[in-house]
Amino acid sequence: MKRTRKTVTTLLATALITTGLMSGVTKADAASGQTFKDVPKTHWAYSAVETVAGKNLVAGYADGTYRPNGQVTRAELAAFLARAFDGNERGQEPFVDVASNHWAVDAINEGIALGFIKPSEYPNSKFEPNKAMTRAEIARWLSNGLVATNSDYKNAINEMANSSLTLIPIPEFFKGGVNKSDLPYIGIALGTGLLSGYTDATFKPNGNTSRAEVAAILIRYLDAMKKNPEQFVGLNELREVANTGSNMNTIGNFKSNNENRTFKDLRNEGYAFKNGIGTSYVNRVLMVDMRDTKKPKGIYKNMLLDSKGETTLGASLKPGGFYYGVEHRFVPSKSGIDAASYLYSNGRPELLTTWAVIPEIAQKFGFETGTQVNFKTLQIGKSKNMWFTGEVYPMYFEEFPNSMSISHTVNGKSFVFFRK
Repeated sequence: MKRTRKTVTTLLATALITTGLMSGVTKADAASGQTFKDVPKTHWAYSAVETVAGKNLVAGYADGTYRPNGQVTRAELAAFLARAFDGNERGQEPFVDVASNHWAVDAINEGIALGFIKPSEYPNSKFEPNKAMTRAEIARWLSNGLVATNSDYKNAINEMANSSLTLIPIPEFFKGGVNKSDLPYIGIALGTGLLSGYTDATFKPNGNTSRAEVAAILIRYLDAMKKNPEQFVGLNELREVANTGSNMNTIGNFKSNNENRTFKDLRNEGYAFKNGIGTSYVNRVLMVDMRDTKKPKGIYKNMLLDSKGETTLGASLKPGGFYYGVEHRFVPSKSGIDAASYLYSNGRPELLTTWAVIPEIAQKFGFETGTQVNFKTLQIGKSKNMWFTGEVYPMYFEEFPNSMSISHTVNGKSFVFFRK
């Protein structure tokens, strides 16, 4: 049976009054602006809670509280998202621990129909409706929900899931502590701004989310549901990196001057060191827009800049340009290599230069800079990835006063990425 939003809200309210959780808005609540006694105007989430409560997306409890610090459960988020979509389609929940008269059964069935709840992801057909959701699980639900609004989100998920070049800018990507299968969904959540990292740049995939935080997320989600994926610059950066290895086109509009010499082509060109130590490749280039040095832009900025927005180049960074991190993939052909033979070798291509990343940033994220690598322990034929930095700034040509270019010449082939 198809149910209207009004019918569903009534059913939920009736079922939940007996358990103390109010799922709907009473007339008295509406008249008073749905103010919860434990969410005063001084609470950081007051505005968000009031907004989503006024839209009947979230609800308080029979005692007049919202319990903003309570951890959101699977059943609660299913109800919140179902109300956001307000659809008529229903799946059939197969969960052995969700009774037919469970207060959230209709919302769960709508979630299955929309695809943000996938029964196959829950072992032994147990949904555990009262279990607090992890941030990784929330990212997965939100991403799958966006797929229901625009199928290109599914393409974005697949691109990040199936590429060896995908790089999600969180320490857990490098250090571990996140399931690989969750990374594309975390990428969608970060790239659209639905979720963000903490002050230490971590995402905390296994952490929980409060009901106050969910109120703020829902406001962003309502906005995201109206947009196409390409409207999110951060998501476009992540997709470009997954597809090519660089975000230079999205963040800086750098384009190859030769369609047969793209960044993907450049990645395949190895530079053989003249001193015979091995061959190095450019694996990724991640760019940050530093044209306004006080307001750097780019989803990878926390990976390259310190908390003050400073770069390795410090005062030498020229105004009006872009700063980038470049990942080298070095394949040794000798053992016992001295670091200087790599770091200070002359004649190398431009993107294989060796300005170091700020060591504290590398340590925080868990990747290695070239100056941290112990070259003497590298094994012949076993590749080693390491990070360096560089900059590109306006050339001040009269015809194109703000033009910039990145050049890389290797094996007799010239790769030029130009920005007018």
